[in-house]
Amino acid sequence: MSKHWDPQDLITMLFGLVFGWVVAPGVADNQNVDADEIARRREVVREAVTRICKP
Repeated sequence: MSKHWDPQDLITMLFGLVFGWVVAPGVADNQNVDADEIARRREVVREAVTRICKP
């Protein structure tokens, strides 16, 4: 398998990660997520991309 990810596959995986926060059990109100939680989620996505794309 290639060590490089196809950009379309990567965006699909990221969409799944982010979508999970919307439909996860116990997530009642994504309209009022505080700034700290948004920053934490952003870091989770950044870290996931870094790990996926690491050579």
